[in-house]
Amino acid sequence: MFDYIDLHTGPLKHLAYSLLGPRLMVFPNVMRQLPIDLSLFNTWLDTKVSINKDLYSFLEERNTARLGHYNEALWEYFIQSNPQYNLIAKNVQVFKNNQTIGEFDFLLQDRAHKNVFHLEVATKYYLEHVLDGQTYWIGPNLRDRFDLKAEHLIRHQIQLGKTPTGRKTLKNLGITNYRKVISIGGMLFSHSPHPHHISHTAPEHRRAKHMTLAEFQNAKDNEHWLILPKHDWLAPLLLREGERETSSKDATCERLDTQFQDNPTPIMVACMQPKKRNPQLLKEHHRFFITPNNWAESADEAIKRSYEH
Repeated sequence: MFDYIDLHTGPLKHLAYSLLGPRLMVFPNVMRQLPIDLSLFNTWLDTKVSINKDLYSFLEERNTARLGHYNEALWEYFIQSNPQYNLIAKNVQVFKNNQTIGEFDFLLQDRAHKNVFHLEVATKYYLEHVLDGQTYWIGPNLRDRFDLKAEHLIRHQIQLGKTPTGRKTLKNLGITNYRKVISIGGMLFSHSPHPHHISHTAPEHRRAKHMTLAEFQNAKDNEHWLILPKHDWLAPLLLREGERETSSKDATCERLDTQFQDNPTPIMVACMQPKKRNPQLLKEHHRFFITPNNWAESADEAIKRSYEH
């Protein structure tokens, strides 16, 4: 059972959730979780909790400003330093007629059983939006959609190893038999009270709500609000009191309004509450995406543009 919620917020907790947390997407005949021996993992993780400078150094040496790159770096660190898997290759490009047609994120082998895995990793966050009676799940930057991502994975990424050039690329690495793992983490943020079921959502996927700034201003107040940096999207927060400065809802709304004037991208916030058995700790109670008040109009335009191409 996955239960790392009491880990302190930071890269190790992000890593645990990236590897073992609830998945967002699922596809037929494709694994959504890399098989990980929890006994080995927990022993490995315990050593990293006490001595984790190498993880910080590893991340500092890489460009992890973007959440996707950070998520991939966490996977790479685990694969390179854990006792269960050997890394065969990463970011292996597949070419056809001197053009790149795809890439294998990770190719790795289980040390004990010698099983080979083609592993694709990502973390995705989508907001519910209804246009002309149809429900879409769209990324906060308005350039990504759940349905388009799923279609790309089904038609392209999952099939890459079956193409002649894909098979040749794998054969050159000594790989003829392997298992596919498409490990997509993340969350869905609904706006309607009863959002429709979406094809290809994993049964364990996490959900929260999104609302406009005006709706957030009218919501129930709380004295502990945090605006989340993107790295903290990966896992529920657990912080020591005073570790980060929390704000009242009114102060948070002022900050959001100011940020939206410069950048209209939705912002994730978390409601923090003292932990019952240890009030010196603040635990995430729930999280929201807050959007500019005109975000729905921007989402309309983005969806319409997608059908023009």
